[in-house]
Amino acid sequence: MELQQKILGTEMRQVKYHGNVKFLIFECNNCLKPFSRMESYSRKQVKIHKNACCFCSPECRTSYFKKTKFQAPSAEKRSAAAKPKTKGKSSFFGWLGKLLND
Repeated sequence: MELQQKILGTEMRQVKYHGNVKFLIFECNNCLKPFSRMESYSRKQVKIHKNACCFCSPECRTSYFKKTKFQAPSAEKRSAAAKPKTKGKSSFFGWLGKLLND
């Protein structure tokens, strides 16, 4: 499932100290609810991260990633996928310990 910035339209709003400001209306990728962001803010955020305006709230973003395949691996999976120890160069004390234990 690909994240998309769905722009539904624009609107002008009166903002204190700034006057009339253009807002972009987006559709949330999780709950499909329309939300708006100031145009200049959205442009700046998209430069930082390409999927910046895909969610209406941090909670929506979290729940989206929890229910998709992008979920981080759990502790059990991480321990099972750990790399096996290789028999490469070992330290002097490791070598000495093996000698004394055998």
